Amino acid sequence: MPSSHRYVKYLKYVTYLAYCTTLCGMSVQAADLGHGPQALRLADAAAAASPQAGPRMRAFLAGRQAYAAGRTGDRRTALTHLKDAEVAMEKAESPAGLSGRYDPAALADHRSGRAGRRGSGGTLGAVRAARGV
Repeated sequence: MPSSHRYVKYLKYVTYLAYCTTLCGMSVQAADLGHGPQALRLADAAAAASPQAGPRMRAFLAGRQAYAAGRTGDRRTALTHLKDAEVAMEKAESPAGLSGRYDPAALADHRSGRAGRRGSGGTLGAVRAARGV
């Protein structure tokens, strides 16, 4: 059974938070397999399915949207989602806790390595983004 079918079966038994996280995982998998538009649809679906999410979860979802948009080559959308992730991270009330939670290091990874590389000019764009240039 392909992994995407396992994801769908899993989704029948989980809460909205796990549902959103699973959609994000499917988005990353699609992006890494070269299916950028599908990755973006999955990331957008995850964000749309969690309107009541707190700021840290919103930052996580926006970071995933930025990564997926970067994989489609849509620089403007990738950077918009990165800005949304930064704003949400600033609003997060509590410090990062257990593993699996979105934190500033993950945001920096999305900003410089993943969305940045595709969305802002290749490796040089990623290095500039990491340095804040």
